[in-house]
Amino acid sequence: MGNATEDLNITWFENQSGLIVTGRSGQYIHPDKDYMRANVDGKISGAVLECKYHGGNSTIVELAEKYFWQMQHYMYVAYFETCYLSVIFGHYSRHEYMAVPRDKDAINKWLTVADAEWQNVLDNKDPVSHIPEKVTISLDNMREIDVAGQNFEGEWETAATVWAHTKQHAADFKVADKSIKTLIPDDVKKIWGHGITVSRSKNGALRIKESK
Repeated sequence: MGNATEDLNITWFENQSGLIVTGRSGQYIHPDKDYMRANVDGKISGAVLECKYHGGNSTIVELAEKYFWQMQHYMYVAYFETCYLSVIFGHYSRHEYMAVPRDKDAINKWLTVADAEWQNVLDNKDPVSHIPEKVTISLDNMREIDVAGQNFEGEWETAATVWAHTKQHAADFKVADKSIKTLIPDDVKKIWGHGITVSRSKNGALRIKESK
């Protein structure tokens, strides 16, 4: 189900976060450890994206804890500081996402295990089962940073400027959209005037678009 919904997941993530996924389904190979590879679902400026479909009752934080080691592995191999976990909750038809930062100490623990396992492969020995320690993610463990000097500062500045200039316009748009729809009589399926046309679909939903 995760593979089947990946494109939808990415589109949902872009709409919810305002971020643009520039690369999809890419593979990274660590330059110094060619046995370490990461198949990421997407790339964002300064971050990677991991998409999941979840049919249970776990929260986004619980899923971030569950996939913590996978995301740390991806950040190590691909040289990124953040991994966005994007989840479609199938039972509830909703989407949530969460940013998980790179954890240097956790990566060092992971490398100790991974290097030992790879050596077992080279020595033709049976692998040793390692159960990762449970990780608890909280806001107290997350960073606070100034965007100055970050490798995505330029894109941030552009987007922040647009956000500031269009915030009021977006609010005005929502108010106008609601007002127009409340004015339409229940027995009207199409109405136009003053540059816009409103059409009613078979399920009763109203759609506003510019008149041609």
